[in-house]
Amino acid sequence: MIANGSRLLSFRNLVWYEQTVPDAPDAFTGFIDTDAIPLHPEADVYLCGPVPFMQMVRAGLHRRGVPDERIRYEVFGSEQWRPAPVPTPA
Repeated sequence: MIANGSRLLSFRNLVWYEQTVPDAPDAFTGFIDTDAIPLHPEADVYLCGPVPFMQMVRAGLHRRGVPDERIRYEVFGSEQWRPAPVPTPA
């Protein structure tokens, strides 16, 4: 992602991991504090990760005034946004 983002004039890549990763010294550890993210008023924000993570970050971005049109995301896997179907008795 950094290679692709480097083509943009004002790209900034911030990474969080649940636990410290020795190979990623610039990564943040723990839960994201959306109030601590440096955010330009007209920034486009890109998210990827587990659905609960993206929901939490999206809610924090909304609190900071970022509209849906400026939040992009990618869901990995199928059926993650919908609840699991309830099996019907045979």
